[in-house]
Amino acid sequence: MIRVLRTENKPYSRHYASVGFEAQAGLLIWPPFWDVLGPLGVNEKDARPVAITTTITAGVIGCALLMLRALLPWVRNSWPAI
Repeated sequence: MIRVLRTENKPYSRHYASVGFEAQAGLLIWPPFWDVLGPLGVNEKDARPVAITTTITAGVIGCALLMLRALLPWVRNSWPAI
């Protein structure tokens, strides 16, 4: 069972991002998923590395955007206005 933590003022804030990434990664390594896509002409050997790389890239970009979102208010509040 997946347990989602709550923050003080923002219930379910950013914890869904990690749950979503784990679900995507789990789906990409699940053999029945590729069995379903087989009749559609999707070759697992060709598509799996691209799909995993794309998922990891999207996760890294999402993490960087969340870090930037947290950094900008800190910079704005830390330095006096010019």
